[in-house]
Amino acid sequence: DGNGSVSGNGSTDAHTRNGEVFEQLTNWANDEFHSDLKPEDFEQLSKTDARRRLMGEFENRYRPELAQAERSLLLEILDTAWKEHLYYMDHLRQGIGLVGYAQKDPKTEYKREGRKAFLEKRPARFQGR
Repeated sequence: DGNGSVSGNGSTDAHTRNGEVFEQLTNWANDEFHSDLKPEDFEQLSKTDARRRLMGEFENRYRPELAQAERSLLLEILDTAWKEHLYYMDHLRQGIGLVGYAQKDPKTEYKREGRKAFLEKRPARFQGR
């Protein structure tokens, strides 16, 4: 019938062809990346998500030290930022008593100033969330 369908049911044939493609893809990825992927892992994924999944397997196989370095660097950055925030909060706590002279509640001002400082430290892409 010209559409490559033997049975005439294009939907079933397309599903069978996709299943064969997924089978070949997972066999290749499992051989290359020493992973344990299954064809079902790709059935519901878009091409972009399937590509990301394969690249993740590639990264795990050939560049695991890079992932560990990225994690370590990110943790170090977060740890440093958190320590700086805690230092700021301690400094703020020591001076917050003076707001009482301005007829303001020290506890409320401490919370407000602490939140303001925290929000100012967030990356721009997280502002407003």
